[in-house]
Amino acid sequence: MAYEQIGKVRAGLLVPLCLAAAAPFALALVNQPAPPIVEPIAPITGAGSSDQAKIALGESLFNDVRLSHGDVIACSGCHRLDLSGDDGRARSTAADGGQLDFNAPTVFSAALNFRLNWRGNFRTVEEQNEAVLLDDRLMNTSWEELLPKLRSDSDYSRRFVTLYGAAPDRTDVLDALAIFQRSLITPNARFDRYLKGERDAITADEEHGYQLIRRMAASHAIRAPMSAAICFRSSASFGIPSPASKT
Repeated sequence: MAYEQIGKVRAGLLVPLCLAAAAPFALALVNQPAPPIVEPIAPITGAGSSDQAKIALGESLFNDVRLSHGDVIACSGCHRLDLSGDDGRARSTAADGGQLDFNAPTVFSAALNFRLNWRGNFRTVEEQNEAVLLDDRLMNTSWEELLPKLRSDSDYSRRFVTLYGAAPDRTDVLDALAIFQRSLITPNARFDRYLKGERDAITADEEHGYQLIRRMAASHAIRAPMSAAICFRSSASFGIPSPASKT
């Protein structure tokens, strides 16, 4: 009986000791962020080009109105970096002062998309940039108009010769613009943190919008660092019109 009583006492002491020992581990588990949920898209990782001189050259071009016919608008006019990479308008303004069929898509992280533009009709940043430059409703320029303006600028001429070995030409202008745009990625943005398991990183309205797109495109979803695949396949469901502009 004495041994039995001693055993009961030891058991009674052991349970609280075990609970006390486990408490820090339980608290640590409670404080851990929720594990990432399997999503059809992945958080953005990595970085763009490390060639800072070419990035700076591309940024200069991106902000230069001389890339448009008549020197009236720069790329940054429709893709403002202080307005989430777009122009903040429901419909962008055309070169002739009219209204385009679409608003300007964001330039942030856009280079990671497997298709570019609302219609998904471009595969590379270079291809899209050239189309925008030459579109008579957008930048409305031509290489015959654009290149002489850049070549007559001593600063541009010096920088292009230093970085590309020659005066500005079509290929190198498109390359510099693309390198700058590929540097405009947003790793660890709120939506990336949401995808990593930080469920309160986005607002309830934002989560509702994402889940709506996710459900509508569930049968077409693929793993990618951007949601372009989902949004592009879902666009018809939102009644997006077929644009008159080539871009």
